[in-house]
Amino acid sequence: MADNNVMLDLETMDNTSDSAIVSIGACVFSSANGITSKFGVDVDLQSAINYGGTVGGSTVLWWLGQKWEARKKLTQAKALSLPDALTEFSNWIPKGAIVWGNGSDFDNVILKNAYRLADMPVPWPKFNDRCFRTMKAIFRDVQKPKREGIAHSALDDAVFQATWILKIFEEKFKCRPSGENKCQ
Repeated sequence: MADNNVMLDLETMDNTSDSAIVSIGACVFSSANGITSKFGVDVDLQSAINYGGTVGGSTVLWWLGQKWEARKKLTQAKALSLPDALTEFSNWIPKGAIVWGNGSDFDNVILKNAYRLADMPVPWPKFNDRCFRTMKAIFRDVQKPKREGIAHSALDDAVFQATWILKIFEEKFKCRPSGENKCQ
């Protein structure tokens, strides 16, 4: 597994492909080195809406039912405009990244659409999208790792998902972050 794998997680205000993004979390990971870099940024909800992001009532109600720590992150004063958040992500993501999302039709698609709505180029090749949900379904027998951080915090979720996929690679393909038995 190469050093340009990126686990992506978004927090959004809808469940459509043009959902308003309120947080972007990601981390770089590989079977040889584990998690090597982290990225997190909060997006100003009004900015996301101004650029065409949608808000769905059922998603807002879902957020109201989440733990306080997760809801609090939605109101961060330091949230960036959508274009500024996308620029920061573009500057952070490795060249030629392989981007994993938790669902082939969610995180990657929504982020690509946000770039389109902001009239900005997507910073990874279109053929480098991967689906973490598929890996979880194929390898159901791999127990999910202990959860750390806040559920529904984009960065914490991305790190949790990367930890889980690394566990899958270790158990099923004998790839270890320690550097021994590296997977190619």
